[in-house]
Amino acid sequence: MAAGTSSGRVHDRTRLLLSSTAQRRCRLQGLQDASLHNGWVLSFDAGVIQVEVNSKRVIHHGEFLYLEVSAAKVLLTFIAYVTSSTGSTISLQVSSDVEERKLTSDSRLRIRPIDGYINSSCGDKKKISVVDVSESGFGFVSEESVELEGLRGILLLSAYGAINLQGEVRHSHHDKELSAYRGGVHVTDMNRVGRARWARLLGG
Repeated sequence: MAAGTSSGRVHDRTRLLLSSTAQRRCRLQGLQDASLHNGWVLSFDAGVIQVEVNSKRVIHHGEFLYLEVSAAKVLLTFIAYVTSSTGSTISLQVSSDVEERKLTSDSRLRIRPIDGYINSSCGDKKKISVVDVSESGFGFVSEESVELEGLRGILLLSAYGAINLQGEVRHSHHDKELSAYRGGVHVTDMNRVGRARWARLLGG
């Protein structure tokens, strides 16, 4: 399904979808050099989308990029050109039709960090800070390395109350720029109360 653009104006349905992508994950690819970048959508207004980009290469004014932006239930793809670039933040003007595609993985939502604890195999707890969430998991930052092992109990201290769950650490690696460890957890089970609180996190 496609939604057209004309002179930088995005159709109503697409405008609503793009407006719902604030703090959601996106991928970008340069059309000239095929360079790949990751980022987070900051805002969308009047056909202009602002993105915080994590890239080793500077993205310049006037460049055309192909974007894949995850809304809650659908992947939006389109071409846009850079209207401004300041540090890690770029603004882009939508310049093509916006295509809707099926999500191949959960849409990730960046949240205000919340504290949590992961039970280790030796019985102690490792403190983590949850930085993004999805339907079936979350990303975290930790001062300590977290081992990749079987299922374990996890406690998250959200603004909506404590969330107890079972999860599996899928990856954990040291981030030199952050001077900390980044990791990801796949949630396998949580109780009814936990699911209700999780849903509120996903609601932003």
